[in-house]
Amino acid sequence: MPWRNEKCHRVYPHQSIQDAVNRASPGDRIEVEAGTYNEQLVIKKPDIHLIGKGATLQPPPSPTQNLCTGLSQTGDGHNTSAGICIHGHHIELEAYHTEHRKILSVGTFLSKVQITGFTVSNFDGENIAAIGTQSLHISHNTLVDGGQYGFLSVGCKGTRAEHNTVSTDKLDIIGLLVDDYADAVLAGNDVTGYFTALVSQTNGGVIKDNRAYNVCVGASADPGVKGSVIRENDFEYRNPGCDKGFAAYGAGVVVFGASETLVEENTVERFNNGGFGVGIFLLNGSEGEVATGNVVKGNVLRENYVDVFDSSTGENVFGGNKCESVSNSTVKSFPAEACA
Repeated sequence: MPWRNEKCHRVYPHQSIQDAVNRASPGDRIEVEAGTYNEQLVIKKPDIHLIGKGATLQPPPSPTQNLCTGLSQTGDGHNTSAGICIHGHHIELEAYHTEHRKILSVGTFLSKVQITGFTVSNFDGENIAAIGTQSLHISHNTLVDGGQYGFLSVGCKGTRAEHNTVSTDKLDIIGLLVDDYADAVLAGNDVTGYFTALVSQTNGGVIKDNRAYNVCVGASADPGVKGSVIRENDFEYRNPGCDKGFAAYGAGVVVFGASETLVEENTVERFNNGGFGVGIFLLNGSEGEVATGNVVKGNVLRENYVDVFDSSTGENVFGGNKCESVSNSTVKSFPAEACA
C-alpha cells in the first residue's frame, strides 16, 4: 500500500540519521539501512516514520543535550541521555525527584511519530523516550541495556509500544513505563532482566499479552493510578538477584497503591527463588495510597512461594484464580478465597 504524499529518505552507514530527520517533512519516512550508528536522535516534527532495516543505534563518544537529558538520573545523581528523544513543544517538566521527571504541561503535542525495526542499546537513560506526544507508535524494536529504561513515555496521549524485545543482564530499573495523560498501551512485548518489566502510571493504562521473565516484578500499577488493566500476560521466573528481604521484590503482578485495577487471565509462575516471591501482590502505596476496588480474577498461578497476597487496607475482589503452586509455604494465598 503506498504511503500518502510521502517522501522516502534513505540513510546508509557513515551517514547521519539525524540529518535525514532534519530534512524530512511531516508524512515522510526515513529508512535506515543495516549498520551501526553512533548517534542520539531527536524527533520534534509530526508524522515522521523512522524505519530500521537492520540498523543499530549506540551512544556517540560524547552525549548531546536535548529535552530528554536528565529525564532520569543515575544512582549517583548524574543526568542521563536517551537514544531516541521524541517530544512536543512548549513543555514544562518538574525537577527530578525520583525515578523520572514528571510532566507539568504540554503546549503542543507531537503527533503520529512511528519508530520500528531498530536495535537501540547501551544508553545510560532511556533507549527510547517520549515527552508530550500523541498517537506515538513504537513497535518491533530491540532495546538492549537501557540504563534506566528501555522505553519511557511522559505526558503523552495514545502511546502504543507493541512487539518490542527489551532486555538487560544488569537488573536495570524498568523495561517499559508509561506515565501519560491517557490511552497508553503496552502490548505483545518481550521483557527480560529488568527489576520491573512493565509499569502503568497512566489512568486506564493497558498492559496486555506481554511476556516478562527473569525479573523482580512482571507488571506494576503504581500509586494513585486508577483503572489500569493487566490482562493475558505471561510472567515467569524471579530473578536470583532480586532482594530477598521484601516479598514485593519478587512478584508477577504488583498493585501498589492503585485503585480499580483489573488483573485478569494472566499466568504467573516460578516467583519462588530462595523462598521469596508472590504471584499477585496488593499493597498500599508508600505515601498511604490505598489499593482498593481492584479485581483479580481468572489468573493461573504455578510454583510461586505465595500465589496471591493482599496486604492492603482496601476492599478488593477475587474470583476464579487457579492456584497450582507446590512449595514449602504454609500460606498459599491471603485471603484464602483469593484462590479457587
